[in-house]
Amino acid sequence: MDASAGGGGNSLPTAGADGAKRRVCYFYDAEVGNYYYGQGHPMKPHRIRMTHALLAHYGLLDQMQVLKPHPARDRDLCRFHADDYVAFLRAVTPETQLDQIRSLRRFNVGEDCPVFDGLYAYCQTYAGASVGAAVKLNHGTHDIAINWSGGLHHAKKSEASGFCYVNDIVLAILELLKLHEVGNYYYGQGHPMKPHRIRMTHALLAHYGLLDQMQVLKPHPARDRDLCRFHADDYVAFLRSVTPETQQDQIRALKRFNVGEDCPVFDGLYSFCQTYAGGSVGGAVKLNHGHDIAINWAGGLHHAKKCEASGFCYVNDIVLAILELLKYHQRVLYVDIDIHHGDGVEEAFYTTDRVMTVSFHKFGDYFPGTGDIRDIGHSKGKYYSLNVPLDDGIDDESYQSLFKPIMGKVMEVFRPGAVVLQCGADSLSGDRLGCFNLSIRGHAECVRFMRSFNVPLLLLGGGGYTIRNVARCWCYETGVALGHELTDKMPPNEYFEYFGPDYTLHVAPSNMENKNTRQQLDDIRSRLLDNLSKLRHAPSVQFQERPPEAELPEQDEDQEDPDERHHADSDVEMDDVKPLDDSGRRSSIQNVRVKRESAETDAADQLLWLMCAQRCDGNRVAAEHTKGTEPVADGVGSSKQTVPTDASAMAIDEPGSLKVEPDNSNKLQDQPSVHQKP
Repeated sequence: MDASAGGGGNSLPTAGADGAKRRVCYFYDAEVGNYYYGQGHPMKPHRIRMTHALLAHYGLLDQMQVLKPHPARDRDLCRFHADDYVAFLRAVTPETQLDQIRSLRRFNVGEDCPVFDGLYAYCQTYAGASVGAAVKLNHGTHDIAINWSGGLHHAKKSEASGFCYVNDIVLAILELLKLHEVGNYYYGQGHPMKPHRIRMTHALLAHYGLLDQMQVLKPHPARDRDLCRFHADDYVAFLRSVTPETQQDQIRALKRFNVGEDCPVFDGLYSFCQTYAGGSVGGAVKLNHGHDIAINWAGGLHHAKKCEASGFCYVNDIVLAILELLKYHQRVLYVDIDIHHGDGVEEAFYTTDRVMTVSFHKFGDYFPGTGDIRDIGHSKGKYYSLNVPLDDGIDDESYQSLFKPIMGKVMEVFRPGAVVLQCGADSLSGDRLGCFNLSIRGHAECVRFMRSFNVPLLLLGGGGYTIRNVARCWCYETGVALGHELTDKMPPNEYFEYFGPDYTLHVAPSNMENKNTRQQLDDIRSRLLDNLSKLRHAPSVQFQERPPEAELPEQDEDQEDPDERHHADSDVEMDDVKPLDDSGRRSSIQNVRVKRESAETDAADQLLWLMCAQRCDGNRVAAEHTKGTEPVADGVGSSKQTVPTDASAMAIDEPGSLKVEPDNSNKLQDQPSVHQKP
C-alpha cells in the first residue's frame, strides 16, 4: 500500500477545524480515469482524474501522503462477494458477453452495469484503494484516508447494481472490523492456537452478567514505536510488512525472525499483534492511574523475544506492559502459571532488581526447555528470577503447596507496586498440549491468592488449547477478580454446544498419575524459600491500604499543543516520568491529559476488557478486551544451563530510564516444538 503515486508529498499533519493536526493519506491510481462505461453512460471514471488535477494545482497533494493502491485480489473480493460472481467479473469481456447471456441476467450485468474493457481491473483498483485505506487506519499511521474512486454502494453479494460491481465499502468495513475482533484471526488449519477462544470467553462473561460489573473498553492498537520499546525495529517492520502472499519472497527474514510452523504468517498478523499488545499496555496504564485490577485475556504471549517470534507468540505484550508499569512503580512482580516456562519475560528482565519473575511450569523435555530451578537471575537481578520446575500430573493440592508459600514470601520480601499474573490455561487438566491436572478452581486459586494482597493486578491470558476449557477458566477467573462465585450451571450462550454434554462451568480433573512426589515438592519449596531469604527486604509498601491517587486534571483541549498526539495505546498521556518515593508511588502528576472513554458493555462481539467497575469489597477493577546458575539437589528439576549470553539485554536502573543493551541471541539448540504434545 506504500507505493507512491505521482505528486505525493510526505505524510504531513494537516490542521482541522478544531486546530488539531490530522495525518491524511490519499489513494490514487492514474489508470482509473481511463476506464469507460460506454457512450452515453452517466458514470464517468474520468472525474477521478479531474479531481486529482485540482488537488495537485491547489497544492493539496503536498499536505498528505499519496499512495497507489494494490489491486484487490480474488480472495479479497470474496470476503463479501460470492465466488461465482467474482469469477464471472474476472472472465467476462465485451467480446465474450454474448456467450454468457444467462450469467449476465443472473448477475444483473447489462444496461446500468455494462461490460466494458478492463472491467475487472477497474473493480480491483477501486476496491483495493478502499481496503488499503482501511489498513492504514487500522495500523494507526493515519487519521484520515481518502479514496475518491470508491464508494460504490449499490453492489450486492451476487449481483451488480446502480453502476456498481464490487462493494468496496463493505470490504473496507470488514477490514476495519479486523482490528476490533480478535477472535477472527486464524493461525491456520490444524494450528492449536485459536484466538476464537477469546470470543467464547466474552460470550460467557456476557451471559453470566459479568460485563455489567465492569467497564468494557476497546483497546487502542499498539503503534510501531510502542512495540519498539522492547522489540527491534527491523523485527517490527518485518511483522508489519509480511503477508501470506509475500512470505515466499522473504525466506531469509522468516528464518531470521523464527516465523514459520509454530508462528505462521496469516492474514492480519500485524493487526493481531497490535490489538493484543495494545490491550495489555492499556491495562497497565489503567493500573498506573488508580484502578485495582485490569484484564486482557487476549494477552499473555510470553515466549516472544526481542528479535524473534516463539511458541505462537510474536510480540511480547507482557514485557511492554511491565515497562509501562515501571513508569509508576519502583518494583513490578511477574507471575506465570502457564504450563510452559515464561522464557521471554524472564530473559527481558534477567539483570534487573526492579522486576521479579516467578514461573511455575513443566520442566524437562518440554518447550521451551528453559526454567531450571538454578536460573536465578544475573548481576543486579540475581535472586530476582524464580523458577518452579514441575512434573506431569500435578494436582490442585500439590500446586498450592508450592504456590502459596512461595508467593507469600515473594510478596513479603519484594513488596511490588504492581503484579502481572499470566493465567495460561494450558496447565488445566485435559489440555490439548498440556500434561498437568489442575481443576479450574485450582487454577483460579492463584488469582484469588494474588488478589488478596490488594496490590494493583494485571491479569493476562496465555496458553490454552482445549478452547472450551480455556473459556470456562477465564470466565470463572473474571468472576474471582470481581469477587463473584459463579453458578456451575452454564447459561445459554452463542457457543453453548461447545460445552456439552454437561453444560457446566467446571469439569472434573482426570485420574492421571501425579509424578510430583512429596519429597520433590518439599525440596523445591525449601530451595526457593532459601533463595528468597537472601534478598534484602524492600522498603515497606502497605498491601491493605492504598495511598490516595492524585487527581488527573483534564485540560482544555484548545490549550494543548496540536503537534503532540495522544498515545494510541493509553487513556492517559503524560510528561516525562516523575520520580518515585520509597513506596514506589509517584508523589505528583503534572500535565496529564485524560481521553474520553466510552464503555461498550453491550457490544455483541467486544473481545477485550478493561474492567473499571466496583468490586464487591469496594475496590476498583480494570480489565482490557498478552542466567545465573547454582548447584541443585538431585531430583529437583535441573538443566545444565549457563548464564544467558544476552543476560544484560535489558537493564533497568531507574524509573523511566531504560537501558537496552545490544541483543545477542541465546537460543537453546534442539528445543522441543510447542506443537509436540508430551
